Amino acid sequence: MPKVLHVGPHQSQGGMATVMRLLNSHPPEGWQSELLATHSERGIFSKLSAWLSARRYLKRFSSQFDIVHIHCAADFSFRRKVNLAKIAHKNRVAVVFHIHSGRFDSWVSGKEKWAKKCLQKYSTVVLSEGWKEKLEPLIGDVRVVVNPIDPKIKNLEIKRENKSMLLLGRPDPVKGHQFAFELARKMSDEGWKLKVTGSELQEGNIEGLGWISEDLKLNLLSKATVLLVPSSHEGQPMVILEAIASGCPIISSDRVPDLPEHVVDVEFENLDEWRNALSNLKPQPMGDTISNHSMGRVSTSWGVIYDDVKISH
Repeated sequence: MPKVLHVGPHQSQGGMATVMRLLNSHPPEGWQSELLATHSERGIFSKLSAWLSARRYLKRFSSQFDIVHIHCAADFSFRRKVNLAKIAHKNRVAVVFHIHSGRFDSWVSGKEKWAKKCLQKYSTVVLSEGWKEKLEPLIGDVRVVVNPIDPKIKNLEIKRENKSMLLLGRPDPVKGHQFAFELARKMSDEGWKLKVTGSELQEGNIEGLGWISEDLKLNLLSKATVLLVPSSHEGQPMVILEAIASGCPIISSDRVPDLPEHVVDVEFENLDEWRNALSNLKPQPMGDTISNHSMGRVSTSWGVIYDDVKISH
């Protein structure tokens, strides 16, 4: 049976790691799958150790796999993963480059020739038709596979908390925490409250939760009135797909590309528009989106790509 090795930060927090774990747990029919970590959430020595261990593993064992599936973002993530891809390629293993970054287009601008040269020996996959349109002129031919929805996430259809906003994200400026805090303060007189991960701020109607478990995240999505996604850029946020599967309404920044049609998109950091969106929030059916991002459909799409790459290699 053919084997694929997923290479990337699967032990970390965040959407890329979630996608890696889902793809590993649900490989295409007829394929086996394994994970290789390239990153640690701990100190610099742990990060370096994870990186060196991944290099050693690929040098020794990549030839045992039919495909090395590399998960990357922009900037240093891409540069490091190109190095790992070269190791697999040298061992005559086919490589798939899976770009997750929400700012890859802006980062690669001015580096197009170098990026094309880096990727020319590999098959490149992006998250949506919108990303395909943006990136093909910059890096050459790409294929599209959307992110999957975890099949264990269900809409429990329980009574939701009243006027409860939720932001799920790491403490990174791109996630829009400061804007969400400002929005919560403005909406406090109307009874709205905000729960937020990636922060431990405790202030009035704002409850910072820090890092939370997967189970608590799903519990919060099942109860919140609305999920906020005020990001300055994203690839294809897993949290939006998780909210859809949970039946949680979503208000997102218009900087997030390829939003499902039922997600309310609002001008980035326009406080008045966000307040108006909250005041006029209505539940929306999400059945088509759930079907398009189902684990079975996504796994089948990857199977087609793996088979094509394996045959052509």
